[in-house]
Amino acid sequence: MSRTTSLASLLLLAAVVGSASAGTWVFTGGGGACNCDKYGCPIYTGNGYSFIAVAGSAYNISTSISASFDNAGCSACNSSCEPWSRGTSATAHAINCYVKICSNSGGGSSSTSAIYTPTHDINFAPYIRYVRQGDYCCPGSCTGTIIISNDTSYYTVSGSVSCVNETALYLYSGGSRHYVDHTTGSSYSFDIFDGLSYRLLFDGAYYDFTCDAANVVFDYDACIRVYGYTCGIDTIKLYKDDGGWVLDDSVGQGTGYNVYEMPIVDGVDYKISFIDSGTVCHNQTFTCAGDHVLIDFDRCNWVYPPSPWGLPYIIDLWTGYDYNIVVFKDNHGNFIESSQLAIYDKTDNKYLQRWTDTGDGFTLLGTRFDTDHDVRLMLRTFDGIYTLDTTYPANGSSPVGEEIITTTNWTIPIKYNLNVLPVDRYGAAMFEVFCGLSEYTPLNPGAFWGMDLSDQGYVPVTNCSGFAMCDIIAEKEGYIDYKVEALNWTSKSALIKDYRHNIVMEEE
Repeated sequence: MSRTTSLASLLLLAAVVGSASAGTWVFTGGGGACNCDKYGCPIYTGNGYSFIAVAGSAYNISTSISASFDNAGCSACNSSCEPWSRGTSATAHAINCYVKICSNSGGGSSSTSAIYTPTHDINFAPYIRYVRQGDYCCPGSCTGTIIISNDTSYYTVSGSVSCVNETALYLYSGGSRHYVDHTTGSSYSFDIFDGLSYRLLFDGAYYDFTCDAANVVFDYDACIRVYGYTCGIDTIKLYKDDGGWVLDDSVGQGTGYNVYEMPIVDGVDYKISFIDSGTVCHNQTFTCAGDHVLIDFDRCNWVYPPSPWGLPYIIDLWTGYDYNIVVFKDNHGNFIESSQLAIYDKTDNKYLQRWTDTGDGFTLLGTRFDTDHDVRLMLRTFDGIYTLDTTYPANGSSPVGEEIITTTNWTIPIKYNLNVLPVDRYGAAMFEVFCGLSEYTPLNPGAFWGMDLSDQGYVPVTNCSGFAMCDIIAEKEGYIDYKVEALNWTSKSALIKDYRHNIVMEEE
């Protein structure tokens, strides 16, 4: 029995859509019967044609059709759009949109897009045909959407998806939602037309939008994840309980600070392992309860500067080793950089390190001896050499995760001599100038000092820490003829003692 005998024959037309830009037509239909005749299956109602296609104009024809049909005697179909004669009028031609849905199962779906340029004005009426013998179509039914636009520079909606089985695009027309296209995988891209409203459907979730003469990018992530940050870890392994712990995912971590995330499934038990150099440093079990799970693991030592805007030193430690971290700071609490360090082993009476430039504000003692050694540290600055007696710890004596980390703070009395000279644009020293100093030290912010240079040209500034920030502001008395000038000064070297800076004062 033919499928057409039990199907409704009504097709719904949504002609020129109000929200569409001029020159875009939308046709939607459902449940219509495809009789075995010469003209195919119309996807519009009424006896008239929809609009006049102008000769020489290009039309983008986008079709999305689902069909079932009696496949007895069906032969090949094609997906082109061609005009064919219908009626006696010279202009009574319709564009017949062939859609390729031929299969032995008697049905299927197809989405196509093509550019059609008529050679003369024709009445445009879309049809769907399933070709049988001769020029006749197979009986059946079809539902679908046809979008025709004379704007051939159509747009796209695209994006990436995670944990989504299918991404589908629907068109809003006539108060209803109509299927356009779908795809699977981790990304999608669909053609869209200016002025039309659409819905993206990601399994059960959706995103509504209207094309406004621009491409649309929308990413959707439906994954539940275990996530966090690590430090001092090179590998993370995630296991799930499947009658035993089975490896589910693994990610590598960079040295020092790093972040991670791995997808998990609701209702499943997991174990996460944090590994460094092949050694498991920490295991943790958890159950996914329909939400993200945060697990941080940090086995680094973070040495913070006293100022809120400074970045900390992140010290990556070897698994299972004890350490003594000696930090060099001035009396303001700032790191002392660019000094020289020597280390003398008092236990074995020999130098472990002679004068070596130290770019960082700390030294790391560890991973050297089988027993603790008494050592003396010597730090060279422009004011001389300062010493500290401390311990070089034994290595390999602590279980993983139970390392003994000692932080030794060593205060070095840094004093800077800064000479500031206000000069004019010719380099001549200026008098009757007031110089003010604001030193942005962490322990005493906004410490102000100033002096009137009525009888001298230089401003001697002492103890302006080279590891904080100093602003020196000079102004001509009463602002007479000269603008206020500022000098921003800092230093990172503990080996340079004397500075001289000129403030060049410009005439107004």
